Amino acid sequence: MSAYWKLRRWFTSIKRRIRFSLDSSKRREKKLEGLPVYFEDTGERVGVVRRIICNSLGDIIGYEIEDERHQRLYFPSDAFEKTRRGLIFAPLWYSEGLKLVAEHEAKTKMPDVHEFILQGLDRDALYERVTSGHPEIRRYVQEILSLKEALIKRMNDLEVRVIKLRKELVDLSGKRLLKEMGRREFAEHVIEARREMNITEVSIARCRELLMRINSIPFLPGAIEGEPAALPLRKMLSVIPISMVIVDENGVIINANEHVESNFGYTSEELKNRKLTELVVERDRECISGANRNIFMGSDDEEVEFEFIDKY
Repeated sequence: MSAYWKLRRWFTSIKRRIRFSLDSSKRREKKLEGLPVYFEDTGERVGVVRRIICNSLGDIIGYEIEDERHQRLYFPSDAFEKTRRGLIFAPLWYSEGLKLVAEHEAKTKMPDVHEFILQGLDRDALYERVTSGHPEIRRYVQEILSLKEALIKRMNDLEVRVIKLRKELVDLSGKRLLKEMGRREFAEHVIEARREMNITEVSIARCRELLMRINSIPFLPGAIEGEPAALPLRKMLSVIPISMVIVDENGVIINANEHVESNFGYTSEELKNRKLTELVVERDRECISGANRNIFMGSDDEEVEFEFIDKY
């Protein structure tokens, strides 16, 4: 076989592979048609995918959704997340936050800005250098700081909500154990509470993702007047309706809310600087220590049941 035919055969093979890859991608997208669309915040069904909208290059730019009243609605593709069970309609605060953060991240790739970053300046000095040459970036920074403030507040509210839902599940289990609630009613309440908890935890993860990306922007000022701060620990502890203690990586109690005193008799001052394991029955001490170590090593939050020794 001549070199010409070998080369032609090689190009033909590559062309077929590329075509196959594109066709496979189109077939996968085609499978979305007819699948349901859900709101992430509530889990409610929005409608059904009826058509995939592409631009002249074949890229997907949107979807045509038919709602329960058989009306056709059009949405951009970046408003959804694709899953095996259909499209998930991401909340507006998240999709808009993603766009704002992406715009800000793009500024770091401007040639002169990138040169400033390579000089190893601290955040405040870098911010002044960048904004002196690009005054319009000040507006982006203010928008990012406003977004950061909103995200911190949202995440604090969501974390308090998760704690309330966990307490609700504990209360439901207690009522079922005491036969104050029937099996069917118990199951319905548990399913609803867990659904709300899953939705809330997804929203918390989204907040953390955006905050992490915001904090990685190199020329975002470290300290600026009006910069948002996390909800003060004392205020946060006081609004949580269950007994709660905060411990450090060594298991030493840093703070506790007022419900600990009403339920177990210890004041916040009596608990500070004491090891949590001192106040737990001996059989539960190892699991408490292990869970605390895992969390501070970066593992996901763990739910651990243990018996707390009251003061009386």
